[in-house]
Amino acid sequence: MPIRAIIFDVGDVILHEHDHTKRTEWEKRLGLAPGQLNRIVQGCEPAPYAAALGQVSEREIWETVAVRLHLDDAQIPELQRDFWSSEQLDTTLVQFIQSLRPKYKIGILSNAWSDARYFHNTKFKMNTWVDAAVYSAEVKLLKPDPRIYQLILDQLELPANECVFVDDKLVNVQAAQALGMKGVLCRETQQTIDDIRACLDERHALAALFFDLGDTIMDEATEVKDETETTQRAELIPGMAEVLRLLKSQGHRLAIVADARPNTPINVLKQHGLLELFDYLAVSDCIGAEKPHPQIFQAAFDALHISSHDYARVVMVGNNLERDIVGANLLGMISIFYHWNERRRTQPLTPEEQPRYTITSPSELLALIERLDK
Repeated sequence: MPIRAIIFDVGDVILHEHDHTKRTEWEKRLGLAPGQLNRIVQGCEPAPYAAALGQVSEREIWETVAVRLHLDDAQIPELQRDFWSSEQLDTTLVQFIQSLRPKYKIGILSNAWSDARYFHNTKFKMNTWVDAAVYSAEVKLLKPDPRIYQLILDQLELPANECVFVDDKLVNVQAAQALGMKGVLCRETQQTIDDIRACLDERHALAALFFDLGDTIMDEATEVKDETETTQRAELIPGMAEVLRLLKSQGHRLAIVADARPNTPINVLKQHGLLELFDYLAVSDCIGAEKPHPQIFQAAFDALHISSHDYARVVMVGNNLERDIVGANLLGMISIFYHWNERRRTQPLTPEEQPRYTITSPSELLALIERLDK
């Protein structure tokens, strides 16, 4: 069965502890040894285990800590806020998660205290990029109990064999696998992303398709520009819109890599209802580099989480030998020269300008992509 959802743990997967400045300040204020505040919070009675199981509230935990540290009630919210301030998003992983939507549903399954959902949604806006979430304190079940996994599956309305589960604890991953999910043990960010991609088992040999804009997607002769040289509207090369929509429907990831004013690609693609097809727009005036400089290509690689060993699986389609083809060849990409007209030089002058393939129409491009993707 195809994978339709990825379910993530939160602590030490999406969130990591980074800056303990606020905790250190409290320890100095209270005369505690380094790290002692964390040991007190995690070791108090009622135990954090009971809080994660929903047997006591997070408020009760902090009231117990306050008594232990001789703090008054008014200081509890400040201590609670500062204690959790070290929690920071893994922005690279979150960007990857967001790139998976809406093709895949995203779920959260977390062993967490009663205030976790509120904290995650107010501070990190997780509810804006998560489709379903189950927190242990709310359902009074803890991973690796199979019943809590079933709750998130029920919310996602999917069977286990259509889901990937990601956690930093092996026992939790094994429990998910026992139910029929694919499992990913999170050790570090890029490894996690790579392992998720492997689980998704995308059918494509090609990692992504990069396109220039002018005389590749749009007809430069039809551009209408304003006083800033920003293209406000333009006509498309006949047949290109249909090819782009078909490639996207087949599951390909698409990006624009163009030398242009910042809003030019947005204006043209939006005009023709194509903007939503593209996963990223790498535009020279925004990136600060023009093709063939690697920096503009790197921006697209980074946005799509394509590592260097996969550059050879990325296609670059463009009409400019000096910029598109040289830039792609220098990075080991699959260079496709779109010889649509004679506005620019069409014969290579150097080995670096020699394209891997040459096409003259959108239909030729589609046939070539289908051949390369086998």
